[in-house]
Amino acid sequence: MIDIAMIPTVKEQGFVMGDVIKSVDELCVARQEAAEGKRPQYILIFIDEINRFVPRRGGSNSASSSVAEQIVRMVITGRSRGTILFSGSS
Repeated sequence: MIDIAMIPTVKEQGFVMGDVIKSVDELCVARQEAAEGKRPQYILIFIDEINRFVPRRGGSNSASSSVAEQIVRMVITGRSRGTILFSGSS
């Protein structure tokens, strides 16, 4: 669990989110490529206040667009490798 609420700016929070998602993706790819490596059956990721990082269409916040792209890629590729994303927004 990583609580980013104490990080002062949304830009810095987005940086942490992006780094975590990238690390999870790299871990999954590395374990798939390693013949002897065992990976968990499922990876659960909870993102609260996802609307900070994946705004509605029409919004063009460039600071969060790369994080939004990573989240969308994780959703698309994650299903085939057992990654489950739960999100909430207000």
